[in-house]
Amino acid sequence: MALNLRQTRFIESYFTDANGNATVAAREAGYSGDSSTLAVTGHRVLNSDNVKATLAGVLTPEGVQEELSKVATLPADLLGALPSKVRSLELLGKMHGLWSDKLTIGLDREAVEAAISERLRQLAAPADEAQVVDSVALSEPNSRD
Repeated sequence: MALNLRQTRFIESYFTDANGNATVAAREAGYSGDSSTLAVTGHRVLNSDNVKATLAGVLTPEGVQEELSKVATLPADLLGALPSKVRSLELLGKMHGLWSDKLTIGLDREAVEAAISERLRQLAAPADEAQVVDSVALSEPNSRD
C-alpha cells in the first residue's frame, strides 16, 4: 500500500526537522490536535504497516547508502535544507556499522593458540640440541687423563 501525502511528510519530517520526534513530525505533516493527540497520532503513524515497510527500506544499510547517494547527487542549491537529513542518515549508517572510527580485529582463538604452541616448540628446539651437545661432552672421557 502506498503512503498518503501526510504519511510521506511525516517520514520526511521525522528524519529531518523533527529529529526523530513523532509528535513534532505529526504536527509538521499536517495532523491536527494538541500535543497529547499528536503524540498518539505520531505513534499510530509510525506503527502503521505501510510506514513501517517504508522505514524498513530506509533503515537498512542499503537504504541508508541509497538515500546518501540521492543527497550526494542533488544540485548544490537544493542542499541547504538537507543537513539534518544527512546527519540522520549518518547516524543510521553508524548504527548499521557502515563506517566506523574504530578498527575491530577478530582473532581465531584456536589459530592463535596453535601459532603460539608452534613458536614455543621452535624456541625450545635449539635449547634441546644444546643440552644434547652438553650431555655428549660430559659423557666423553677427558683426553687429559
